[in-house]
Formats: sequence, structure tokens, C-alpha cells
Amino acid sequence: HEEQTVVLARETTAKGRNTYRINGHMVTLPMLRTVGDRLVEIHGQHDTFSLLAPARHIELLDPLGGTTLLSLRSATEQHWKRWKGLVDERANLLSDARERERRRDWLRFEAEEIESARLIEEPDEIETLEAERKMLANADRLRARAEEALALFDAGDGDGGVRNAVGRIERLLAQMAAMDDGASPVALAANALAVAADELRHDLDRYADRVEADPARLEQVNERIAAIHRLQRKYATTIAEIVAYGKRARAELETLERSDERTLELSDAIARAALELTGAARALSLARRQVATAMEAQVATDLADLEMPAARFAVRIDHVPDAHGLALEEGGEALWVGAQGADSVEFLISANPGQPLQPLAKVASGGEMSRIMLALQSVLAQVNPVDTMIFDEVDAGLGGVAAEAVAARLRKIAGASSRRQVICITHLPLVAAAATNHWSLSKHVENGETSSRARCLDGQERPVEIARMLAGKQVSETTLRQAHEMLSRHVGEPSDKTRGNGGSSESRTTSRGTGSTCGPVRSRNERSGAS
Repeated sequence: HEEQTVVLARETTAKGRNTYRINGHMVTLPMLRTVGDRLVEIHGQHDTFSLLAPARHIELLDPLGGTTLLSLRSATEQHWKRWKGLVDERANLLSDARERERRRDWLRFEAEEIESARLIEEPDEIETLEAERKMLANADRLRARAEEALALFDAGDGDGGVRNAVGRIERLLAQMAAMDDGASPVALAANALAVAADELRHDLDRYADRVEADPARLEQVNERIAAIHRLQRKYATTIAEIVAYGKRARAELETLERSDERTLELSDAIARAALELTGAARALSLARRQVATAMEAQVATDLADLEMPAARFAVRIDHVPDAHGLALEEGGEALWVGAQGADSVEFLISANPGQPLQPLAKVASGGEMSRIMLALQSVLAQVNPVDTMIFDEVDAGLGGVAAEAVAARLRKIAGASSRRQVICITHLPLVAAAATNHWSLSKHVENGETSSRARCLDGQERPVEIARMLAGKQVSETTLRQAHEMLSRHVGEPSDKTRGNGGSSESRTTSRGTGSTCGPVRSRNERSGAS
């Protein structure tokens, strides 16, 4: 189906510029590699990175334990994260003791400085103080003017004062209203003026009594304003913001002052978390050892089938001493423990009698490495999520019975899953004959430009290509019969009924393990290879 198809493309221009696409969408090279690694696994004679790197061995072993081991591993990881988080928190508290003490002193000073100022937020104290300072600074002049205004109200006898003049106006207009109703509005207004004048005279009198020069109070106000301005320069613009800053400083100070108590709490929590972690790590380690024992037996059987009956395979599971780690057993040695438990896993091999077990990377013979890799892949295939596996001349250095065993093993790996596809590039006709489908690759030069072409061989062309691998250009009836015989050995085998079986011929012929119909492919500016 179209929605199930993923097309990875890498285009290289004549100037060496690369473009990467997934289903036509441009992507980065790391993204292309990430997707490609999930879809295709490539194995060369000395290119089996995951098998040669000990750091990857634990990832290859654990899936063989199925859901039981993987659930133990997940539980161990969760316990480790809990334990590690607590340990890191306590370490931060302890390592920053001096800085924490300095921080406490500073926060205490800030909080106390703001709190001792007893700032008033509503109404804003600074505005009130500024108004008071303005009044005190002008107290003498204000009082003089108030008294002068009062003098105008009360100046002289008779009609000289403001109040007397307003009273006389009020009486005159009242007389007019008595004679003419039309004068009543102005008479009422005169009466209101007289009342207002009395009130104003009273207010001025009180103001004059209140306004008094007070140098001591003016100094206090100036000092208070200066103190608030200092706080504004240090902490915030408004009084409300300064008060909020002081509250935050006090809260942080209380938190830091509880750090010793928190350290004790963490120590207790770490001890409990360590017990849970070590218990989970012990169970995980035991399960791994059981799976490792079964894997050793399976690989040994497969190595015998690959004509290496004397080879020994072992899964070494070690613990790494760590003074800052945990003891899995009471009174035991402190060990390194991580998210994957306390185990380090490495695959070891002894290819021949008398040779000690040693890491896979130290296996000298390419032919031995090829068969060891196939034996491992045969065991791991049952849990390998990758559906396409490419084997690039993994049979180099082999021949005869060993080559035939390799061919059988490739078919077994292909048949481990109904979805798996195995593509193999080989120079051995015995291996190529085990394939379900074959592709012929050829190079062509047109108009000075080189291109490669891939063509799926039909039933009549397949034995001819196998015969060419046996005898070269001169194909005889004898080599054709041998080719037919090789191909017939695999007819009707279980892998023929599954999708994903493969082997291939030399550089001009590759095989593709798939039950689907293969069609011609043309690729420009590409080297020959498997399809």
C-alpha cells in the first residue's frame, strides 16, 4: 500500500552537493540515517558494528529475555532515576554549603532591611511624604499668606472687610427681593455667597493654625524619602515591588535555612531508594544470566552447523567496582549501577581448540568472523525489529562445506520472519544459489556518462548467471548442470514460502530475498551493488 511505502533518496550532483529525501520530503543526513537504521541493517565482513562494540552487547542480549526481562529492566531504570535524582539533589546541597551560607547572609540582610523600613503600600508612602515635605519647606510663606487672607476678611470696621462687604450685599439684595420677586434669585445667591464666605473664613483660620514651620519634622521627612529612594535603587521602582522583593527574599531564606533538614530527609530517602534499586538490579542480573546461558547454547549449536564445532561462545557478565556505587548484597562490594542495572555485558569467542575466550573484535580470520556473525544473527533474528538485512560478502574466505553452511544460515535468518528481507552480495555460487531472486547489475557508458542498471533475472537466466560464477565467461553444459543442481537444492524449502530470503552472485549479479515480483531498475551515477 502507498501509505506503507517509505522511499529514502540521496542525490549527489556533479559538484558533490548532496540532497536527502524521505518520501520526497527534504531532510537532513542525520534524519535520513536515523530512519534508515530502523529499516535496514548492513553487515559486512568487518563492519558488524553492533556485534563488535561491547557497549552494544547488552542491547542485543536483553531482547532475548522477552517481556519478562524487559519489564525488569524498565523497573530498574525507574528505580535508578529516582535514586540518582535524590543523590544529585543531596550532592548539590552539600557541595554548595559555603555558597549557600553566603546566600543566606545576603538574603537575611535584604529581607531585614526591607522589613525594618516598614513601608506603606496604600496609599503610596513616597507620594504622601513628597506632599508633606513640600508643605513643610514652604510653611512660613503658607502661614503668612493665610494670615493675610484672614486680614482681608476682617480688615477695619464698617465696610472695610470682605465679610462686611458680603453682608452688606446680602442685606441690600434681600430688600430688593422684598420689593420685587424678580430679585429673589440674586438675593438667594448673595445669601449662598455669605455662607461660603463664612466657611472659607473658618477654613482659613484652621489652616493658619495648622501650618507651622517644623524643621525637625522636615528633616525626618527628608531622611525617610532618602531611605526609600535607596531601597528603590537597590530593589525595585515602586514600594509595592520593594515589599514583594522582600517577601521573596524571606521565602528563599526560609528554604535555605531548612536545607540541613532537607539533607537529612534526602539521606533517608536515598537509603530507601537504594534498597529498591539494588533489589531490582539483582533480579535483572539473575534474569540476564539465565538468558545468557540459553544464548550461549543456541550460538554453540549454530556455530557447529556452520562447520565450527570446536568454537566456544560465551556471554561475560561482569560488575564494575565503584566506591560511590551500591552493594547488591548486604556487606558486599560497592558496584557501579546504572539505568540498565549493574551488569556490563560482552560477547566472547574462542574459534579454535586451545584458544582462550576473547572479544569478538580480536577474531583474526575473516571467514571465522563471518560465520560467528551469522550464528549470532541467527539467534538474534527472532527479536530483531529490522525487516531488511544486507550481508556484504560475509562469506569471504570460505568455500566448500563452510560456504554451503553459510547459505543455509542466510536462508534461516530470512525465514525467521514472514516480513524479513535478506539481501546478500557474494562471490560464491553456493551462496548465490540459495537466493529466491537474483538481480543482474551492469554498467553502461552513454554520451560520456556512466550509469548502472539492475535487472531481475527470470527462471532461465538464473542458472546461466550461477554457471558464469562457476566457470567465468565460458559456460559449458557441465557448469549449467551444476548450476541447476545448486538451485534445485533449495526448491521447496520453507524460506521459499516466506518473504525475505536472499543470496547473490558476483558483482554483476545480486540476489534479493523477496517473494514479490521484481522489475527493472535503472540508477544513474551509482556503483554496482545489491538491490
